[in-house]
Amino acid sequence: DVGGFAEWNLVEDLTTSYELHAKGWKTLYYPFAVTKGLSPANIREVYQQRGQWATDTMRIFFWDNPLFKKGLHWRRKSDHLMIGFSYLWSGFLVPIFFFIPLWTYLTGTPLLVDNEIEIVLSRVLYFVLYSFATYHLFRGRSPGKQFRFLAGLFPLYIWGTLRALVFPPGRKPGYRVNNVLHGVPKSRPPWLILLPQLAVFTANAALPFYALWAGVADPWVVFANILISTFVLWTLWPVIASGFRFRSDSLTQAGLDPDDD
Repeated sequence: DVGGFAEWNLVEDLTTSYELHAKGWKTLYYPFAVTKGLSPANIREVYQQRGQWATDTMRIFFWDNPLFKKGLHWRRKSDHLMIGFSYLWSGFLVPIFFFIPLWTYLTGTPLLVDNEIEIVLSRVLYFVLYSFATYHLFRGRSPGKQFRFLAGLFPLYIWGTLRALVFPPGRKPGYRVNNVLHGVPKSRPPWLILLPQLAVFTANAALPFYALWAGVADPWVVFANILISTFVLWTLWPVIASGFRFRSDSLTQAGLDPDDD
């Protein structure tokens, strides 16, 4: 009914389902493996895979937006809109909280000017509600881990969103198969790939001590922001730790030496 797999977008499975929904078809998730492949073995390959997903998901969001898709039921509009919004949320909105305490540590001026207790209570309530929503969205499969990896890859999602703006239909971005059987290219060191996350993590870990030592702000204000910094460290740590753990098992199974060029 839709003429085959969608080809204008590299995430052809999502795009084809999108077109089927617009034609009135329903889809069913089949939770069993029908093919086998190689998953990303290091942070470079994760960036390659997730970057391609982000770019082409956001191409749908910008160039074929669900809100204006003819034939798409309102509930399906919200479903598909949420996919693109998740990249905007994790790339542009969540990182705001990464930088809020840094401003206070360096200038002594809090960005949050309302009553601290009210702010904490509202954020806790929001986090509880978000946790329930995430638990439902990911069907109970490690919602905290899902959140931390979404938020922890924020530089990648910023870049993917910006790339999507310059690749309208008819101008497809370049694609490289995420499969080590095609060779293992030399990779940049993990610390260079994860430099934005490392910078934010280090700043949130070290600057509270500087703020207390230099007396740039009232200790109560510093300690209030330390709560936010603790949340930042908790959020970013899994991506940073995983980035420095190189998994060679997929390369070995493919009969390749991880050190080969």
